[in-house]
Amino acid sequence: MTARITAQELAGRRAIVTGSARNIGREIAMELARGGAAVLINARTSQAEAEAVAQEIRAGGGVSAVSLADVSTPSGAAAVIGAATDAFGGVDILVNNAAIRREVDFADLGYAEWREVLATTLDGAYLCCHAAMPHMVSGGGGGAIVNIGGLSAHLGA
Repeated sequence: MTARITAQELAGRRAIVTGSARNIGREIAMELARGGAAVLINARTSQAEAEAVAQEIRAGGGVSAVSLADVSTPSGAAAVIGAATDAFGGVDILVNNAAIRREVDFADLGYAEWREVLATTLDGAYLCCHAAMPHMVSGGGGGAIVNIGGLSAHLGA
C-alpha cells in the first residue's frame, strides 16, 4: 500500500526536491504539490523537464518554481535554497533526491566518476541540509528533511 498525502495537508508548507525533473523526484514533487505545498523543482541541467514538472504543478492549481543548480557544490546548494526562499519566503521541507548512477563495471569506474557520484549523492545532501537548516530553524516551525538513497547504493548497478 502506498501512503498518500491528503489534499491540503501541506498547505502553507514550502518544499524543495532535488533531482526532481524526472523519475522518483518528479513523483515526490507532484505528491507534495497535491498535498498543498509550494514546490521548488531542481535539476542540474534538465531545464525543459524541470519546467514541465513545474508547469504541471501550476496547471493543477499548485505553486512551483524551478532552480537549475548542481547541488554537489556549495554555491549550487546555496542557490537552490536561495531560490526557494526567494520564491516562497522560506523552506519547510527538503527532499535530497539528486543522484548520479554510473552503470559500468566497477573495474572500469574511474576515480573522477566515483567522486562525481559521491559528490552529488552524499555531498549534495549535506550541502543542501547545511544551507536549509538556518531557514528551517528561523521559521520557528522546524522542518522535515528526507534523504533518499537508491537501491543501487546497496546492490550496485
